[in-house]
Amino acid sequence: MGTSWSVIVVDKLSANVVSTLEESIANELVRINSLMSTYDPDSQLSQFNQLDANRPVAMHLDVLTVIDAAISISELTGGAYDVTLGPLIRLWGFGSKANQTDVPKNAQITDLLSRSGYRNIERVNNTLRKQHAGMEVDLSSIAKGYAVDKLGDLVAATGAKHYSVEIGGELLTRGNNVNGQQWRIGIEQPDATTEFGIAVNDAHIASSGSYRNYREVDGKRYTHLIDGRTGNPVTHTTAAVTVLHNNTMLADAWATALMVLDFDSALRLAEQQNIAALFTIKKKAGFELNPSRAFPSLITD
Repeated sequence: MGTSWSVIVVDKLSANVVSTLEESIANELVRINSLMSTYDPDSQLSQFNQLDANRPVAMHLDVLTVIDAAISISELTGGAYDVTLGPLIRLWGFGSKANQTDVPKNAQITDLLSRSGYRNIERVNNTLRKQHAGMEVDLSSIAKGYAVDKLGDLVAATGAKHYSVEIGGELLTRGNNVNGQQWRIGIEQPDATTEFGIAVNDAHIASSGSYRNYREVDGKRYTHLIDGRTGNPVTHTTAAVTVLHNNTMLADAWATALMVLDFDSALRLAEQQNIAALFTIKKKAGFELNPSRAFPSLITD
């Protein structure tokens, strides 16, 4: 997945259980990567992306589960969040096999946008079909969260009650930390500080931001976050979003979805869906934190 992972188990486990758990975690990460990676040309998702249009193909239930969740969020955001933008993401110089160094021309964007769109993939039972040749699915905004949940299941199966699982910043916690207290999770700001955080027991947390993955062309910054409605990188003042949800997969996807929308639209949707979200907004004098009503109180120590 191109990132790091960590599992912390507070409960005392036998050496055999720890060894088995470590092996299970490694195998599960390889398995999910073999299904959903866009960097591995042999993954199931990559194979699907290489197919011609209107060819139904059987897909693993895990892949279908993640795609179903992504499509449901696409619908709620009016298509702003969309996992079918792989070619557009590459056109803007991001993702696997990025193929652009200059700013794309409007004609290029329009062409790829016409062959994208979550409404143009169809699931029938355990098969998936795309309506346009060259259309691709990219699950990088949701697959890490799904993997966190799957690793959490493996840890829970050992009987452990107090643990955390993290992949690339997406996080699941259970019970208490090693000090017998709530897990204290720092929320990194664009200036690399973690002045604020939250204290949680059982939680699923994910963040998305525009301040790390970007490139500059002729002095102008372009983020990797592409609005599925326009095919262009977002230009609003939201710098980061942190989301708490009932599973990490949805927290992961919602963090990206709310990041793509402008702040007013994102906050309105978060309130409508009762999503706990914290928005970091860029101001002239720095950054301002704006939580939705469901987001827990911030701590500073």
